[in-house]
Amino acid sequence: MLNRYPLWKYLMLVAITVIAFIYSIPNIYVPDPAVQVSTESSGSVLVEADLKKIESALTKAEIEFFGSELSGKTAMVRVKDRDHQMLARKVIQKSLGDGYVVAMKNAQTTPQWLQSLGGAPMKLGLDLAGGVHFLLEVDTPSAITKRQEINADEMKEKLRKEKIRYLTLSHNTNNEIIGRFKSAEVRDNAISELRSEYPQLSFLAPEEKEGTTEFTFIATFTEAAIINIEDYAIEQNLVALRNRVNELGVSEPIVQRQGRNRIIVQLPGVQDPAEAKRVIGKTANLEFRLSADSNTPVLNQEQFKRKNSREQAINGNAILERQIIVTGDRVTDAQVTLTQDNLPAVSIKLDGQGGDKMYLVTRKNIKRPMGILFIEYKNRTEIVKNAQGEEVEKNTQYVEKTVISEATIQSALGTNFQITGLGDAEAAELALLLRAGALAAPMHFVEERVIAIFGC
Repeated sequence: MLNRYPLWKYLMLVAITVIAFIYSIPNIYVPDPAVQVSTESSGSVLVEADLKKIESALTKAEIEFFGSELSGKTAMVRVKDRDHQMLARKVIQKSLGDGYVVAMKNAQTTPQWLQSLGGAPMKLGLDLAGGVHFLLEVDTPSAITKRQEINADEMKEKLRKEKIRYLTLSHNTNNEIIGRFKSAEVRDNAISELRSEYPQLSFLAPEEKEGTTEFTFIATFTEAAIINIEDYAIEQNLVALRNRVNELGVSEPIVQRQGRNRIIVQLPGVQDPAEAKRVIGKTANLEFRLSADSNTPVLNQEQFKRKNSREQAINGNAILERQIIVTGDRVTDAQVTLTQDNLPAVSIKLDGQGGDKMYLVTRKNIKRPMGILFIEYKNRTEIVKNAQGEEVEKNTQYVEKTVISEATIQSALGTNFQITGLGDAEAAELALLLRAGALAAPMHFVEERVIAIFGC
């Protein structure tokens, strides 16, 4: 005798089968090779003129394309095949110049009616579903330079505290700290005080010529210290990159070290490679400095552009002291909030050491303005010809420093405070970058590949 079930069970089985079939359909649509473009700044958008420029460049280069799309912050064009995709990326990068992130992408071909139902291909690993592969090179010399600059500032404070007078104490382009004193005795006292504080540095006191009036020391990193700084920079960047990838919500990413100063990032099934490339490769940090006043020596002043929330320069520049109070490395948390006027802001939380230093400086400078300097290490991609006459990509790094906020200190600040003067997108990105952790050194993209897996 055959088993019989109620009619509703048969109907439920049919419904589940139909739904499962519908949501499996997107997996049979092979994605189109495409090139996606976005701006480097989170506060900027692309316009129709940008898309026309992209199309014109591709037409001039005789690259077949179709399906051009513009959606505010991004533009995308689909191309014929994978070979045309790589060439199209170079052509577009060359035509647009600086300020744009150009990335290869696998564009979905799932019908709109399926997308409206939430249908999308399964997210698999890089070997099964494809994705993007980045190889980044860490600029470890920058980390060494930054560390030595901080050492020079700390040494000045230490010598002032110990009442050891120096003529000058500065850091040069060879990553040497050179101190000059009026006598050999004072110079030797300075070396004695500093050597115990900086075991990673080697102090050398050159022989002075007869009749000299200046006595110097030269402090340089030991070989072991350089290796430690490079290793720390790589490890810190690995941690920051993993945090950023987690913020992007990519499933089963791979972020690992390769060789002495390179990092591999693989993002399976990524849907927005341009955004991933912009966020992953962005090296941004903050510096909190007092604004210069009439008592600030000219040599201790530095001038920067101001920017408003729309990334446009405001008339006039900000003049800050060179001395840094704290940097973004001391940030332990950063969240987007709103001010009393309902404007976007970033709530910052510093670690104990950063909070202590902020408190000590601000309590002595109430009613004095303090500037927040936003520092971005950017990559400029150019198409140049090599010795064989072939067109290749050349990455050049440059630094952009702008003052995003300059406000009067009303009371002593501690571990918690707000940054204002940003747009919604800028506040969100700054909070993400600070929350994920500052990169210890700038990076640039050495290699970029889009991996596509096609069905049989």
